[in-house]
Amino acid sequence: MEEEQKRETYGSLVSLADLAKAADNPERRELIINGTRVNADGEPVKPTEEEKGAAKVIEILLLISWVIAFIVLLGFSQLDKLLGFAAFGYIMLSAGSLAIVKTGLSEPMLLILPYVGALMTGIPISLIYERKHPGALPFTFDKPTILSLIFYSMAAVGALLIISQFSKTIRLKRRCTERVSAKCIYLNYTIEHSGSGMTRRAYKRTSPVWQYEYGGDIYVTSEYSYGGNEAGLGSICDLYVSESAPTLIYRPSKTKLMIVTVVGILWTALSLYALTVIK
Repeated sequence: MEEEQKRETYGSLVSLADLAKAADNPERRELIINGTRVNADGEPVKPTEEEKGAAKVIEILLLISWVIAFIVLLGFSQLDKLLGFAAFGYIMLSAGSLAIVKTGLSEPMLLILPYVGALMTGIPISLIYERKHPGALPFTFDKPTILSLIFYSMAAVGALLIISQFSKTIRLKRRCTERVSAKCIYLNYTIEHSGSGMTRRAYKRTSPVWQYEYGGDIYVTSEYSYGGNEAGLGSICDLYVSESAPTLIYRPSKTKLMIVTVVGILWTALSLYALTVIK
């Protein structure tokens, strides 16, 4: 039971230490885990002062902005609910944007979180501005206008999902040309449900973490993309990595491309249909 807990984690909250322990590393060499060089125990090798300083500034600014957003959300939302919506939207927008930056948009579905956050931030701020400066905006924010804006932007996000998935696949094929043999040493997973009542079913979607060697270094890289159970613990497969950035990996999957395409088409079609209903 203990071994299973070390090899699987719900979500993507696995630590560097857990991945280092899961790695096949009997010689206790240094590892490069998701771009971070660590020792055999998962402790980061000391970064340069420039890298440390830049990362610290970004973390402090992000933390301050979140604290301000929470203060507005908890303290001022009773006075003006629009401010509360805008603050909550900003938290979703910044968290989603951070996830995209961290994963390099490896999962196009991540676009939905910052999209919702942008709507929840932009619309309330525009309404507040319109209230303070009547007639200053080139359009009015009545209910039909807001609904049209939401559904048009939803259709755009659906199209962007399809475009980003295809562009990501093309980009990875071009950049990742070096083939390596990789072993799945860890699984991040989520539990999702479908149906309701007697037909309700739970199913597990996994995201593998791969170990491979390239250029004399051992890499442990998370795929950051949830699918079926096609990759199990200990399974071996051929990955393609970038010669200049070996943490960038590509594992061909027609199923993943098809799923994102279908979701994008449905998302866009339903949004456009909703527009015809409200008009």
